[in-house]
Amino acid sequence: MPKGNKSVFRTALTAVPLAGVIALTATAASAIQIPVSMRLAQAPLQVAEATSNADERDEMEATFEDWQRKVKEAGGDLQNYAEDASAEARDAAGDAWDEMQLAWEDVKDASEDNWDEAKTKFQDSVSRMEAAWKELTKD
Repeated sequence: MPKGNKSVFRTALTAVPLAGVIALTATAASAIQIPVSMRLAQAPLQVAEATSNADERDEMEATFEDWQRKVKEAGGDLQNYAEDASAEARDAAGDAWDEMQLAWEDVKDASEDNWDEAKTKFQDSVSRMEAAWKELTKD
């Protein structure tokens, strides 16, 4: 073998294992995960958000249960409650109660991604229910 070819052959034998080492190193680097300490640094924020939402959800549940109790005490049928109220007031109260029940279901099913939307929808339904109830009962 000419002297030049030995050098090429030797370089080729050295390069093949070196390429394997580089490939293994790249594979190992891609498998490295974020250290636990770095993940834990974000955990208090996630826990705080979940706790905040849980607290808000508890408050909304109490509000819903209060309204549920009022509607039940009214006989469960706001369309026929407060006979001296106008038909429009009875319809508005019935519609507001239906809307509030749907909004409460949305709150119960809400994920972090749609929490704010469900919360706002529920709060709006509570406002409409309060206005409709006031008109219905003249309270």
